[in-house]
Amino acid sequence: MNISEQVRQQTALTDSDGREERKAFLAAIVKAAGSFTLKSKAFGMILESKSLQPVVTAVRLFKELYGVEVEFGFSTARKLYSATIKPDRAMEIFEDLLPRTAQSESGLGIWLSDDKAAAAYVRGLFATNGSAYVPDEDSDGYHIEFRFFDEGGARELAKFFADRGIVMHVTARRDYYLAYSKSGADVSGILAFMGAYESVFALNDLMMLREANNNINRGVNCSLANMDKAQRAATELIEAARALKESGEWARLDDKLKEVCEAREAHPDLTMSQLAQRLGISKSGLNHRIQKILKEAQRDDREANGD
Repeated sequence: MNISEQVRQQTALTDSDGREERKAFLAAIVKAAGSFTLKSKAFGMILESKSLQPVVTAVRLFKELYGVEVEFGFSTARKLYSATIKPDRAMEIFEDLLPRTAQSESGLGIWLSDDKAAAAYVRGLFATNGSAYVPDEDSDGYHIEFRFFDEGGARELAKFFADRGIVMHVTARRDYYLAYSKSGADVSGILAFMGAYESVFALNDLMMLREANNNINRGVNCSLANMDKAQRAATELIEAARALKESGEWARLDDKLKEVCEAREAHPDLTMSQLAQRLGISKSGLNHRIQKILKEAQRDDREANGD
């Protein structure tokens, strides 16, 4: 089940986010959706996304943080929303937002002021190019992913979370890179870091429910296996007694062995423990008698076949 939209709503910017968090959120949008344009030998910057919300948020933040007017657009042919910053401010803003590129080996948070700013950056990445899924009747497995244009950005995010004990993998697609996790615990950890607590609680409830169901299923399967094993053993004993009777060797058995056969024929569904209790003997004593009966039946069978 796709929970991406719920996560975006829970991790959107709010009035409680300060200037540094807002800058970090905007930096993530620029990182995930931005590219440079070259016009009249000057660099401009354009953000493009299939999602409206991150572009609208970026337009508002550019004006709020840098006082620049941004040209908003939508390409019907490409089905992309866009925000364009003119060349006179583009490079200055980019260098302020992303003073260290994603190729830095020092980790995502090196240029961010604190964990709150780092969390805002991850929230911005998710708002722009993130997806999250949890199991339902039509799907199986937990999944969260962040899409990047460059491999360095994906690996930097993976390293950032690795330093916090959360495993992310990086893989290449045709024209982009993914940083992703498929462990329920890791997906929960990433959501918690971003502040998507409603999704975290729902995910943890789901994980506990699935674990409980798995435990029940394992218990049922174990019980069924034991029942099947007991049924096979009961059938084998009943068949051995029948063979001895048909061959005329039944009289050779002592009364205690006959008693076991008769009790098993009368109660084929009882477990070994239940049958032993009914006969007033120990389980090991019952097993010893059963083995003697089976050996008698096997000897009788060999003699009948001339072995």
